[in-house]
Amino acid sequence: MSFGIPLDEIHTMLDTLDRELKRLALTRSGEFKEFVPMGYVYDAVSVLHELRDYDAISYLGIAPSLAKTLLDFNASVRTATVVAALERARTFLKSEESDYRGASGEAGVDRDQAEQIEEVPLPAPPPVAVWTEQWVYVQPRSKAKQVIAELSDLLEEVLLLAGQSNLPEEHAALSKLDRQQLIALLETALAVLKAPMVEPGLLKKLRKLAVEVGQSAAKKQAELTLGELATAAAGLIAKLLGYL
Repeated sequence: MSFGIPLDEIHTMLDTLDRELKRLALTRSGEFKEFVPMGYVYDAVSVLHELRDYDAISYLGIAPSLAKTLLDFNASVRTATVVAALERARTFLKSEESDYRGASGEAGVDRDQAEQIEEVPLPAPPPVAVWTEQWVYVQPRSKAKQVIAELSDLLEEVLLLAGQSNLPEEHAALSKLDRQQLIALLETALAVLKAPMVEPGLLKKLRKLAVEVGQSAAKKQAELTLGELATAAAGLIAKLLGYL
């Protein structure tokens, strides 16, 4: 699908994202180690606004509510989440750039040859066994509904971080198949949490997996933000189950 973004604009946006990602890499050990004001990465947020103007923001694979926060110059967002989102935008723009190259018949060297490596598609993760208990109706203004709103926001960040790891599998917190399984469960849970009724069995399965992700990240000292958010999500799921 073509979004009609001129090639020179793509190059400008890529240069901007590269520059902002380098700035964030330098600040993650300092002032903005945990959270960063979106105004600090004003130029990067402007790129996201441009992508929205081209109706491309929804194709980045970022949940709408999280995307709305990332577009807010006055918001403060976890630094790791911002980095993952900008890397997702960069990947999208690289794909658009490649489309131009293919259409013009060029065979030139890419800006980043590493991104030219074609990955072998992974097999689908094995089926996830979930013991279905019952569907529970959640009152609109109940405490459970409040926890669901908080949990959904957190799971959106976990989903983004889980899908954006650039680490080799041996150094990552999760194997590729475990990561696929986590992403599948997260996407399913986020869809279910939008419904008037929730299913405790699915939440218990996700909580168990979230705990394991946190433990694996801590043990391997890799993807620590993903592990911390997964652990926090497990705590919120336990809280939600207590209200059901």
